[in-house]
Amino acid sequence: MGDRYREGINKRREILGEDYVDQAQESTTAFDVDFQDFITRYAWGEVWERGVLDIRERHLITLAILCGSVHMKNSYAP
Repeated sequence: MGDRYREGINKRREILGEDYVDQAQESTTAFDVDFQDFITRYAWGEVWERGVLDIRERHLITLAILCGSVHMKNSYAP
């Protein structure tokens, strides 16, 4: 595993919590293993770790996007 993956999994755990990430990893199948790797590496390891926006700003942007979408009800778990 590369640095981006390790950074991504650490950021995922920080934002989503240990239990959520552990459950996601445990439920990974042969069908979605590449997708989980992709999300961890690029979404969490590169995008979230860029340092352009702080965590608070990222949360606010994410919440604004979710509020603007019709899928808000099932998209956000406090």
